[in-house]
Amino acid sequence: KKEEESKEITAPFNPEKDIASDDWQGMRETLKGARNFEYWWSFTQLAVEMKILDPDFELGLDNNAWQGMRKVLEGYRNNEYWGDFAWQAMRMKILDPNFDLGLDDNDWQGMKKRLEKYRNNENWGDFASQAMRMKILASPRLARALSEGKIKKYFKEASKKRK
Repeated sequence: KKEEESKEITAPFNPEKDIASDDWQGMRETLKGARNFEYWWSFTQLAVEMKILDPDFELGLDNNAWQGMRKVLEGYRNNEYWGDFAWQAMRMKILDPNFDLGLDDNDWQGMKKRLEKYRNNENWGDFASQAMRMKILASPRLARALSEGKIKKYFKEASKKRK
């Protein structure tokens, strides 16, 4: 499997070659520190980045980690910080596409309002980011492809369907 992925990467950066074991150790220690200090937003962000770099990397996502990440998500929901809510929800969905985030109509309306605000302000960078987060949340196949390191295959299949 890893050999197949290596052959696909023709860019000047190849995670398998360009990320050394010391780098992984540093990331592992940073992840552990975020967990120990209950910096769940930072933990979630780093965990997703590591998951994308190596979908098979063991992140130690136990009930405590999921509760901490959900607490961050709930805080954003309760305060109606819909941009941050969408970031956190998207990261959690990438970490486990089967995890039930409990998204309801109110959440989707809040995220859409945030998207509309970016549109009205012609803030196209944030508009694109919010739209991307919402697309990942709305598409279990896309979240799974990101989680499993099969995003290239996902986009190939999607482009075939458009033709």
